[in-house]
Amino acid sequence: MGKKGLFSGLLLGIVLVALFDATASAQNTVVELFTSQACPACRPAEALIEELSDRDDVLPLAFHVNYWDFTGWKDPFAKETFTIRQRIYNTRFGVPFVATPQFVINGQLQLAGSGVELLEEILSAKKAEGPKRPALAVRLVERNAARIEIGPAEVSAKYVVLIVQYTPSLKTYVSEGDNAGLELKNTNVVRDLHAVGLYEGRALVLTVPIEGFEASSDRIAVLLQKVDLGTIIGAKVLSRP
Repeated sequence: MGKKGLFSGLLLGIVLVALFDATASAQNTVVELFTSQACPACRPAEALIEELSDRDDVLPLAFHVNYWDFTGWKDPFAKETFTIRQRIYNTRFGVPFVATPQFVINGQLQLAGSGVELLEEILSAKKAEGPKRPALAVRLVERNAARIEIGPAEVSAKYVVLIVQYTPSLKTYVSEGDNAGLELKNTNVVRDLHAVGLYEGRALVLTVPIEGFEASSDRIAVLLQKVDLGTIIGAKVLSRP
């Protein structure tokens, strides 16, 4: 884990903001984990992501970053775009540099370090009312496309409609680096993330091609996130046929 001693200090400065909308329980709270197979301190955080994946009200997503690749093990799921995503978040949160593990909840709160106990406490409380969420539905159309339907809502900003492709469970034997000799299990590993539309409060319907979905073990989720990696106000998973 890079920059020892950073995480405990950052945790002390966390301010809890409104994260949850009690009226939108059908949608998911998004928990992003920035992680790496080369990071020895990430295993407890990975275990929590696996635990959260069993919940109906939480969408945990693991973004593997590439700045650990020089340490002896190159994470096969790491992407520069995920590292950039983490850097943008940290600029918003005033965190001076990227390090793993780090959680971001609904694009509103960051927990650097494992933060396992605090994160569980936040997720179990769910008592603060967050931004109002529009109705969001996603379904398979003709077996090769996702139909995304977003209802109208009063919003004061623009939101990007994101498609996330992720793999529910992966196992990797690590032969080099600090985790050498271990078989690591990674849950909800993000493989691709891209924007497919812009939501400004008016009802919106999008049809997005997702060829190969049936033949793949991957899953698809839709996120509504304020431009410039702001608050996430919607998250739904596409059910498999």
